Amino acid sequence: MRYNTLYLTIAILCSMICLPHPGLAEMTGWSELYYDDSTNQVIADYWTDLDYSSSYYYDLQVQGYLFETSGRGFLSDTGLGFMSTGPVSVGTQATAIAGQTYLAHGNHKLKVYFRYVDIDPDCDMWCSYYYDSDGYSLVAVGETYPPPYITTAVWWPAGCIVYRTGEQIEEGSSNTEKTIPSVSVNAGPNSILAHASGADAPASTFVTITAAGSPSGGNFTWTTSSQKVTLSNANSPTVTVTSQPDQYSTSVGDVPIQVVYTFNGEPSKPATTTITVLKPVSLSRSQSDANGTHTCVAGEGSSNCTQSYYEDTPIGRTYSSYLLTVRYRTNSNIAGMTIPYNMHFEESYVNAPAGTITGTAVTAELRDDFYYCSQVCRQGGSEQVTGTQTINANGFPVATKNIIWTCTGAIVP
Repeated sequence: MRYNTLYLTIAILCSMICLPHPGLAEMTGWSELYYDDSTNQVIADYWTDLDYSSSYYYDLQVQGYLFETSGRGFLSDTGLGFMSTGPVSVGTQATAIAGQTYLAHGNHKLKVYFRYVDIDPDCDMWCSYYYDSDGYSLVAVGETYPPPYITTAVWWPAGCIVYRTGEQIEEGSSNTEKTIPSVSVNAGPNSILAHASGADAPASTFVTITAAGSPSGGNFTWTTSSQKVTLSNANSPTVTVTSQPDQYSTSVGDVPIQVVYTFNGEPSKPATTTITVLKPVSLSRSQSDANGTHTCVAGEGSSNCTQSYYEDTPIGRTYSSYLLTVRYRTNSNIAGMTIPYNMHFEESYVNAPAGTITGTAVTAELRDDFYYCSQVCRQGGSEQVTGTQTINANGFPVATKNIIWTCTGAIVP
């Protein structure tokens, strides 16, 4: 019974003084690098953190450096950040140059101080040495290893009660590399034409815009904040911009088209171009030529600008009349801007002379021919016909004119 009592006493004492043996301290260090396109800054953050719950005290350190690997080299240094409770962080930043590659390098350090008690069964009864189970070495009592690792011991029947204090240092580094992509928009047409809802085959209502991104292998994203146009192939280097029915600009360049180029998950600073959607609103005479001749043929047939048919006898009789050719440029709704593109013109008349040609044409410069054939005119008489001409461009009305045809000429406002 005495032996059992002694054993029980030792077990109780051990349960009181044999604290859990601490494991080796662990730290985590990492770096992050990102690009802020709103400020054109490349920004790096660095952290050191601790995973160690048994320490009495510890120091965390972190230091960050930012490099431009193929250009300006070293850019910035944060100095050291210290903290006794984790995590600790620092940051660096610099103005970015598109197309360059940046490296964030972090240095991380953990210094842990600890003290614990243990029963060391390898110590003899005189407590002259012990073996450190953490693997440091065979250590003589009273020596320091590694500095300032210190142990003291007293004898106990089950071994030595060892009080151990020391420090542990871990060091490491982290690196994050990022390339800042760039994008540019190639020069090209900067305007398109509007068209009215329901217009028949409007022309020049779309344009393609091409961008170039660097480094190669990235992705394009085109966007617009305008309701006046739609974008097609918005994830390719070349986007198609198309005007919407009854939508047009109210000022030059009021339709922004933006492209962002993404490489390895990093978006570039946006590149922007603008489009003006021009609405045809009126015609201005650019040239008149009254020196042409037109052949008038008695009978029926298909008329054109140089020959037309009228009622007379005998069938096939011909005579020469005048030919007035008027050329027009088309004005847009933006003051001072004429339209240089092909438009879909539609011409119609009310009360026009026989043989007058009406219909459609796709052209940038409208040409209109005026002539008049009649039996009275052939016989040298005098008469006139008054009619109303209407012209539409891409479905929008651009001209309404009262035309007067006489035997000797046409009066065109």
